[in-house]
Amino acid sequence: MLTGSTNTHLDALIRAADDEPEVITVTDPSHPLYGRSFALASASATIGRSYIHVPYCGDVFLKISVAATSLHPATPRPPSSKLSIDGIRNLLRLAKLSNQYSEHHPDNDQ
Repeated sequence: MLTGSTNTHLDALIRAADDEPEVITVTDPSHPLYGRSFALASASATIGRSYIHVPYCGDVFLKISVAATSLHPATPRPPSSKLSIDGIRNLLRLAKLSNQYSEHHPDNDQ
């Protein structure tokens, strides 16, 4: 019969004491700390999930999912381009000017 067990191992920070800590940024827009940057204190993983620990205030450390940070590779997104209303107006104005120019200079058609 199996009984519950407790893991008393702690994550160890593996870097020289005089090295600057790695800085991570929360990159998930849905995360409440989105855009904030923190020094990386340690990392841990369980089956299917990885976490980092970052100092927040004094002795308080936050546990953040790696998937929400700059340590996680960005998911490729198709390039998107959106025109503002001013951009659309400028585009229409230029198209109109181009048509007017073509009407007055028919010999320049290519």
